[in-house]
Amino acid sequence: MNTALKNLTIAFVLPCLCAAASAAEKTARVSAPTEIAPLRFAAKEIENALRSAGWSIAPNGEAALEISIKAPSGAEKTALKPESFQIEVAKNDRGAQAKITGGDVRGAMYGGLDAAERIRMKGPLALKPKSESPFLLMRAMKFNPPLKGNVYMSDEDQKNSVWFYDLEYWDRFLRTMAYDRYNALTFWSSHPYDQMVRLEKYPEATTLSQEQLDKNIAHFHKIFQLAKSYGLDTYLVTWNIHISPGFRAAYKVRDGQDSPLIRDYQKECIKELFREYPELTGMGTCPGENMPMSAAANAEWIRDVYLDTLAKLGRKSPFIYRYWGAQPKETAEMLVKEKFPGEILLDIKFNGEHMYSSTKPHPERMEWFTQPQRPYKFLWHLRNDCIFQLRWGDPGFARGVFENCGGAESGGFVMGSEIEIPGADRYHTPQTAAHRDWKYEFEKNWMRFAVWGRMGYDPKLSDEYWYGRFVERFGELGGRTAFHALQASSQIIPLTTSFHWNYMNGDWYPEGNVGNWNTSAGMKKRNVREAGIFHDIREWIFTNVIDDTMMNIPDYVATCIVKGEKAPESVLTPPKVAAMLSITASMIRMSIIDASEEIDKDNKEWQCTAMDLKASAALGHYYAAKIRAAVDLMAYLATGEEARKKAAVKNLETAKEHWKTLAEITKSHYVTHEVWLMGQFDWAKYLPAVEKDIEMAKNAKPWTREEITWTLPDGKKIASPVKWRVAGGPKEIEPWVKDFNARAQRPAAEIAIPAGSWLKTTLNADRTGISVIRLSAPGAKDIKTTNLRSFFQTADGENTLVAELRAGGNEFALRYETDSHAVPSLELENAPAAIFLEAEAGQLATPMQKAAWADATGGGVVFVPRGSGRGEKNGKPLDNGSATYDVDIPQDGKYRLRARVFWDNTSNNSLFYAWDGNEPQILGNDEEYGKWHWIETDPAELKAGKHTLVIRNRDENSVLDCMTVAPE
Repeated sequence: MNTALKNLTIAFVLPCLCAAASAAEKTARVSAPTEIAPLRFAAKEIENALRSAGWSIAPNGEAALEISIKAPSGAEKTALKPESFQIEVAKNDRGAQAKITGGDVRGAMYGGLDAAERIRMKGPLALKPKSESPFLLMRAMKFNPPLKGNVYMSDEDQKNSVWFYDLEYWDRFLRTMAYDRYNALTFWSSHPYDQMVRLEKYPEATTLSQEQLDKNIAHFHKIFQLAKSYGLDTYLVTWNIHISPGFRAAYKVRDGQDSPLIRDYQKECIKELFREYPELTGMGTCPGENMPMSAAANAEWIRDVYLDTLAKLGRKSPFIYRYWGAQPKETAEMLVKEKFPGEILLDIKFNGEHMYSSTKPHPERMEWFTQPQRPYKFLWHLRNDCIFQLRWGDPGFARGVFENCGGAESGGFVMGSEIEIPGADRYHTPQTAAHRDWKYEFEKNWMRFAVWGRMGYDPKLSDEYWYGRFVERFGELGGRTAFHALQASSQIIPLTTSFHWNYMNGDWYPEGNVGNWNTSAGMKKRNVREAGIFHDIREWIFTNVIDDTMMNIPDYVATCIVKGEKAPESVLTPPKVAAMLSITASMIRMSIIDASEEIDKDNKEWQCTAMDLKASAALGHYYAAKIRAAVDLMAYLATGEEARKKAAVKNLETAKEHWKTLAEITKSHYVTHEVWLMGQFDWAKYLPAVEKDIEMAKNAKPWTREEITWTLPDGKKIASPVKWRVAGGPKEIEPWVKDFNARAQRPAAEIAIPAGSWLKTTLNADRTGISVIRLSAPGAKDIKTTNLRSFFQTADGENTLVAELRAGGNEFALRYETDSHAVPSLELENAPAAIFLEAEAGQLATPMQKAAWADATGGGVVFVPRGSGRGEKNGKPLDNGSATYDVDIPQDGKYRLRARVFWDNTSNNSLFYAWDGNEPQILGNDEEYGKWHWIETDPAELKAGKHTLVIRNRDENSVLDCMTVAPE
């Protein structure tokens, strides 16, 4: 604030208007420019608040309280920033005066609404001086309209969409957004144009009747105009490449297809959109979900179809460029070249599709923030695909998030869901519908929506403000207690999701412990996921945490139980997380009891809120017990101690009781309904899965502990460090076992192995077959074993052997060329396989080539040379290099292909594979770079006999060493 403005403020400052009111009647006059809709709205809200406080409005003559609202007009200058406001209060001859001044119209509206809120909560005499400015410039809400054909929405939500066409809904929703200080509403839809505009060039694109399309157009006009009257910008955001059913049928084209015709159609859609709706602020799009071209081609498509078209229309408003499906370098290069006249807002996920996790961001690609050219500002995408049913409201959590959303390169945030539609509240059962004294879902969850808007405008907003909101609803005694109860319950899901981390919405729905995807996005190793949707006890053991502020369960057991070391104090271990959840859940229950004694028993909102809080407490206790059980079960797998298994079973039985409580509360409260990607949902549905966890724990078998004992020439014996091995189980578990071994091992004692010595040992195998074996034996030169196929040694002493093992014990002997003091280590890289294939043994078609490679089995590899071009175009494999192998399958069954590969970067990390001329599938496309590693495919059903395996080029410079084909 500059000095002149500061002095002006001081001149008007009074502690409050109390002194003036004692000598005046309860009359007030409110003035504002009536021709400016947002200010007219704010003035009306102040008048309503005054009337509710028992004051009368005096349009003319003397009034005890005069309130004026003003925004700069024309060339008038102001020291206030856009969207900021200042309230000045002073005594005058007649009584008192409050002046509300905005940096612009929106700021003046916020000042008026702030005054109205203060009057409503504290009374007219409590108005006091204040000034506020927005912390984040764009505070947007994401909204998926339930339009026919929107592919990102449940069928149930599309069918129950009458509310969307009701202007009463929009008036209440947009009014609430203004109060909560959102300044933009973004509509997200796959392809809404055919239901919003009439295309003269492509009339066949719409399948709506002329009458219905006219109604739609008139309705959207009313929404956009109403939004403006509440100070809200409006944007339309689409996914690509989607086209209308009518256009697909007329031109025999499909979604995801690129052609001059489809581009022209999309351009016409954009032109007509802004011709029809000049009140629409702007638009945006996404280079996914349906764009199968290269990153550069996708960026060029967006440039040509969207940016160039908008520029030619003279649109200089911000463009929302969603990062999903784009690459940083190619996007930046295109934007620099294009020089779009409006600001580019790069919509980027803060924490995947689970905003209710950590307060720190975990972007998928840091290059967006570090690359030298950044011709965009960041629009943080706060995706709520976490909480739909239960109430949430923790201003402290939102404050933590927004503290990480600011800075010069921040454009603001957009908050919302791909799954939750804030429409009609149709989820209550007939028994509990009576306590629903609201109509719409956003009114039930008013606190959740208010927190993000208000804290985005001012993250320093104190809890005193929120106390006032709760006192207004639940009374002086119960309001604060109710606030603390909701704040505590709001900590359950963020803590749980950070510990049980899954990036995508289909991976994880924390209110229900379900999710059947397994993207494991951003993680070095995949989470373990079984076939069912419910996350069982094994999945809870082998799931990543969000970052290194936490410790996952296998790492904790390896470090703190097996090795007996202490975890760093700053790290949240699984027992600490379980304890925090238990304490928080218990606090919720105690607060419910206290609040219920203080709040009027007839308060309908509290009746509903209390049920939600009880459900949250039960969910917190369930997750706490499940984490404890997972720790005990992992400890049993590692140690074989029966006491650990019994403890796991006991904790799971406790978890079951909490889930039963959760199911009882929610079954009487909410109806079963569809959750997109999760199907029909209620908590009682998953009680059998909860019980199955107990049986899984009872039937668990410990991992195989292998302690290889080596016999020295003098007959003495020495053991390698203990290693654990798992027979069977899902394929994702193998990296977890490897990491566990690395953490759990204690250093081996040193010994003296003189040059020329032979050491002998026995390695056990579960079945007969060819196996890849890892050997660490610095100084060893020769190895002897039954049917050794291949052996090589690398510079760091790590070796790879390929040998045919038999079920049971297999003898190995090492001869040392130089003196050594390290106990050798020998372990199976993977289980014995039916077939082993050297890559260079295949029949090659150019540009696929053979090459010598010291670190490869057999000393050779097959690779795709740089400059030979990709083996894929528009998502389809090309005939551009292959290696063919004849494979003799011994018996009918499911077989999995594993390949030892080397990728050097993200652009060269995959091949294609195909059995018997079937459609090629991607082999790899993982994120292990700069080292040899094993990848594997889904199982294929193969009959006994001869088969053909073809490996094809997909990415240049992809290197293949060898392969195994093993029965499932």
